[in-house]
Amino acid sequence: MWGYFGGHTTVLRYFLGSRQLMPPGNLSNYSVLSTMDWLTDGYFSAQTGYIIENQKLAADFKLPPRAVTITILVAFILGCILAYNLNLGSYYRYGALVLHGGTTNGGYNVRNAVSNWTDSSTMMNAGALPSLHEGYAMIAGVLLTIGLVAARWRWLRVPFNPIGYVACIQYGYALWGPFMVTWILKTVAHRLGGARLYRQLM
Repeated sequence: MWGYFGGHTTVLRYFLGSRQLMPPGNLSNYSVLSTMDWLTDGYFSAQTGYIIENQKLAADFKLPPRAVTITILVAFILGCILAYNLNLGSYYRYGALVLHGGTTNGGYNVRNAVSNWTDSSTMMNAGALPSLHEGYAMIAGVLLTIGLVAARWRWLRVPFNPIGYVACIQYGYALWGPFMVTWILKTVAHRLGGARLYRQLM
């Protein structure tokens, strides 16, 4: 998970620059990276909450955790097959521009693809130096996440959940409010009834 759309290319550009990604006269590396850009679209770290919720439901209904994990994996594979058939079949049958409103600009996915290849063209023509300060910021984010996980594992009373930090990297402006309300409700439940009341309300 790279954290945002096209993140794999951006990370490599930050640390390597265009000279390492594109040796003189060889555009194959960057072309492959740009072609695989779609792999970073639509995978939101906030969705890790669904996995945690499934594990909680399994515990409530006394289902084996391994069975729940296998069920999730099977559902994921079947969902991918169905989604690929529906989306790619429709794209090839009707065209992306038609499916995204029939305009010349296309919809969200079309704009993402155009933006990706426009950035690639600019990179190939103008080049780019490594941007180490942004790379260091990414490393700091990784270390902070690891630190939050370690702190949560070592001290259960640590109020900062690493899932919340990772989830708010994307669309944090829309999530901070619900997260804050949930945090307050959790604190009140713990104060009034302890862990038993908290588990009953979950």
